[in-house]
Amino acid sequence: TGGIGGIGMIIAEHLAKTVQAKLILIGRSKFPPREEWSEWLASHNAQDSISQKIHKIRKLEALGSEVLHICADVANLQQMQDAISEALKKFGQLNGVIHAAAITGEKSFQTIVKAEKTECEQQFQPKVQGTLVLAKTLEKLELDFCILMSSLSSVLGGLGFVAYSSANSFMDAFVHQHNQTSVVPWVSVNWDGWQVMEVAKPNKSVGSSLAELAILPEEGVNVFQRILSTNGLDRIVVSTANLQDRINQWVNLKFLQQSDKSQTPKLSSSYSRPKLATSYIAPRDQIEQTIAEIWQQSLGIEQIGIEDNFFELGGDSLIAVQVIDKLRETFQTELPIEAILNTATIAKLSESIQARTSSENIPGQETPQARSSLLVELQAGSNNKQPLFLLHAVGGTVYIYRELASFLNSDIPVYGIQAQGLDEKTEVLTSVEEMATEYIKAMRTVQPNGPYFLGGTSLGGLLAFEIAQQLHAEGEKVALLAMIDTPGPGEMPKKLDSETEIMGYLLDTLFELDNSFLSLNSFPQVGNFEDKVIFACSKA
Repeated sequence: TGGIGGIGMIIAEHLAKTVQAKLILIGRSKFPPREEWSEWLASHNAQDSISQKIHKIRKLEALGSEVLHICADVANLQQMQDAISEALKKFGQLNGVIHAAAITGEKSFQTIVKAEKTECEQQFQPKVQGTLVLAKTLEKLELDFCILMSSLSSVLGGLGFVAYSSANSFMDAFVHQHNQTSVVPWVSVNWDGWQVMEVAKPNKSVGSSLAELAILPEEGVNVFQRILSTNGLDRIVVSTANLQDRINQWVNLKFLQQSDKSQTPKLSSSYSRPKLATSYIAPRDQIEQTIAEIWQQSLGIEQIGIEDNFFELGGDSLIAVQVIDKLRETFQTELPIEAILNTATIAKLSESIQARTSSENIPGQETPQARSSLLVELQAGSNNKQPLFLLHAVGGTVYIYRELASFLNSDIPVYGIQAQGLDEKTEVLTSVEEMATEYIKAMRTVQPNGPYFLGGTSLGGLLAFEIAQQLHAEGEKVALLAMIDTPGPGEMPKKLDSETEIMGYLLDTLFELDNSFLSLNSFPQVGNFEDKVIFACSKA
């Protein structure tokens, strides 16, 4: 079940590659009959979800598998009985079952206070009712295995996924009860989050992006293979990090026992300093030593030299925001959010901090700044070249464009435009039109007239489009408008009203993580929303 979903397809491909298995893929969603596939592909583009699934099924067949796709709701007894009958008629026997069906749509994310009965019942359909239907449908079949794809949320709780966590807990309990009397043992697997989409891997020595913290497809199938060869267990827990540490943090709530916000929780494990292009140079003074300690805590590396590059050590935008916040608190200085982009070593960061604290201590002295504070220089380039402006995505920062800028010709000036309000002093803009108007003013501090070169990813593409519209209305020329992975009409996410809903959207949609392992109660009760996002991500 859930055969044409992300995890279902990963396992199906593994079985096709290794044993050329006869595969029955059962899915609830509407799907054209096989005889209409060619016509469907001819009339739909490559981004169409059904077209992509058709291509994946054909890939399985090219690997040597016979594939039977059946449209059926796992929670519907009659449909599942018909599906099993069709499978037996085609293949003669059924050797194993993998129950991977689940519903995690936009309404599945609810706090326990807002959880409605109808939405909970919808969540229960595939995992609770579906499990009961499977037990009834399979009771007379002699299977080699039956694996239920449960979730780590039943162990650690689920941030905003009360029904989902409950449904997985039911699966775990049902398997235990089922195995008391059945000759065919089932197993419930509490999986950590899976990375079901391809994510570009940056060049890092140590550390991972949030997406890389999830189970990779090759890791998942290796664990799946080990599970197949394991006997006598009702339940198997799969965690990408130390499970006891996570239980201590989220179930026993040890973090909440730390009343002092200034105490930064240390990572459960640290790495030795990786091999870098730079030699290790120890901190030379107290400022450098303090910065090094903050980096060590945040990156999980035991020893960091003053010339080591933050990003080569595995730093990313979220860790950078956390580090900047800690540096502001420690040195009591107005360090900009983009500081690590421009000063990516401890030595340079120390110089920047000392320069700022010196100027702040001299009354009436201000650092001259003709360029807008919203502009972050990603590449200096040449004065005789028109700059490229890259608009921030939903997070507000422009760290994501760092590597992109490094691949462009070195003579092209590249500026990131970060969101107004990141400094918590200026007003946060809430409409695309307002943002575009302010960002045009910022652009004109370095380029008064066109032609303009604009780009952005996700929300940034939408902002670039609106800026282009406003510039066009003013009679200015836009020479480039690059929209990268920007939602089209009707694809924008729904309005998120609460911090909990926003948190879930960030973890699930943007970072492609299964956020069901988090519990609302595990969040620190102090700090701003940004602190809580960082906390949630760091515990993934």
